Amino acid sequence: MDETTRYEARSELAVPINGSFYRNTEQSYYSSFNVYTTYEHTFNHSHNFKVMAGGQEESYTFSSLWSKAADLLSFSNPGINTASGTKTTGEKRYKWATRGFFGRINYDYEGKYLFEANARYDGSSRFAKDSRWGFFPSVSVGYNITREKFMEKTSD
Repeated sequence: MDETTRYEARSELAVPINGSFYRNTEQSYYSSFNVYTTYEHTFNHSHNFKVMAGGQEESYTFSSLWSKAADLLSFSNPGINTASGTKTTGEKRYKWATRGFFGRINYDYEGKYLFEANARYDGSSRFAKDSRWGFFPSVSVGYNITREKFMEKTSD
């Protein structure tokens, strides 16, 4: 029998002879929540109101932990503790979240005179604590000229 030490790599573990071992664990979680409601009402067959309000929220969490070891002593059962070389460990972690509230008011008189107001109040964890929230309003008005009597001849 030959007394020479032989190293054999386990091909199913993809470990080369005198190689290194790496193990990584990662987790990530994402959630999204959105809800809104709408209400409509007409007064005197001419005044049309529509109100919409809602909110949304998102969150994401990620974490990773890894270890690496060089100069494996055991190729049949490779691991961090079965190496004589340099051992390194590291990690990554981060998370973020957003939250927002929104609303819209629509009004029209006989479909001719139109008004709309929108507003959002949004926050994000990605900004500094004193700058996380912002208010974003908008307003629009319109006039539907095709609802005028003198325009009846132009519509089909």
